[in-house]
Amino acid sequence: RFYMSDLGQIEFLPPLVERLHRDAPGVRLEAVALEVDDIGNALATGALDVAIGFLPGLGSPVRRQALFRDPYLCLMRADHSITTLTKKRFLEASHALVTYRGGHRVIEEALDRAGLTRRITLRVPHFTVVPMVLERTDLILTLPARVARVFERRGKLKALPPPVAIPPAEVALHWHERFEADPGNRWLREAMVELYRGS
Repeated sequence: RFYMSDLGQIEFLPPLVERLHRDAPGVRLEAVALEVDDIGNALATGALDVAIGFLPGLGSPVRRQALFRDPYLCLMRADHSITTLTKKRFLEASHALVTYRGGHRVIEEALDRAGLTRRITLRVPHFTVVPMVLERTDLILTLPARVARVFERRGKLKALPPPVAIPPAEVALHWHERFEADPGNRWLREAMVELYRGS
């Protein structure tokens, strides 16, 4: 059992399921939806084996293995009139915002430092519906680059760099120290690190 946000599942779940079906067909997987604030306790009790994502609020006794740093991009429909995202165009545009506790606050913090306030016209609790909305509107969504590229490859969306520097998301694998030596937990961690680290 593991935690990944819906955004993380888009990136991580397909290669993980493919790998386990090939190498360990007897293993059963369950992605668990939790509030970010509840992940640490779920790892401590064994209700979760691992958590993957940008989870800066998790600290000791939760262990952490860095996987990669993911910059941010702005996603919009492929034929959007914007071809270069200047600060002026960014401020004039309408934006979608995915709101969940513990989410990508670094975006808001970077915009605050630059004195920029986005015009948010759509707020949703999950990422997965937003690309379908972007395809039919002029809305812009700021999100980690790896998933932006997944959506972009489908041909109906394009991704552009944001007009301000945003620190990249530090994506990591997390587990509780109580299960450091657990053979099953260790095996799952090693498989995930091999699949995702630096990829």
